[in-house]
Amino acid sequence: MHLHVVLLTALVWSVSAAAQQPLLECGNTYECCIRKYPSLESCGPGNDAVRAARTIDSAMDSATLAAAIDGESVNSQLVHIARHLALILELEQVGGIPPGEPPNKQTHGHWWREIKTAVRNIHQKLKNCRSRSQLMASLGRARNHPARTPEQIADIEARLAEAARKMGEQLGELLPCG
Repeated sequence: MHLHVVLLTALVWSVSAAAQQPLLECGNTYECCIRKYPSLESCGPGNDAVRAARTIDSAMDSATLAAAIDGESVNSQLVHIARHLALILELEQVGGIPPGEPPNKQTHGHWWREIKTAVRNIHQKLKNCRSRSQLMASLGRARNHPARTPEQIADIEARLAEAARKMGEQLGELLPCG
C-alpha cells in the first residue's frame, strides 16, 4: 500500500509533457495509458496505481468541467437581454446598455421572445454554476463586452421582472447561481 501512495504521489507531482497533450489518437485504453504515463511499467487492468491515477484524473476533469462557466457567452446574452428590455420598456438604457434602435410598440412581442430565448441560453450555460462569486469571476474574464457590474446585473434583473409583468408572463430568476 505504501508503494502505491508513493507511486501515486510521484504521478501527481511529475506530470510529463506527454500527459498534457490531447490523447485523441489513442486507439485503446492501454495505448492511452502508455502515452499518459510513460514511466509506468504496466498499464494493464491489474495495476492499482493506474486505476488510482485514472480515478484522480477523472475527478479533476469533472471538477474542472463543473467549474467552467462561459463568462463571455453569458455576458453577451446579458447585453442582448438589456438591449431588448430597453426597447420593450422604452428606456434610454438598462444595465448601462442602450437599446440600439428606436422603440417600436409593434415589435415588443418579437423582442420579448428574444429575451426569453436568451434567458434559456443563460440557464443552460449556468447549469454547473456553484456560486454568484464564481459567476462574477467568469463574467470578469469576458473580453468582447465589458463585464457587467453587480449593480448593472441587478438593474437588468429588476427590469426583466418589470417587462415580464408588462408582457403578462412570469419569468424565473435570470441568474440562478448561488
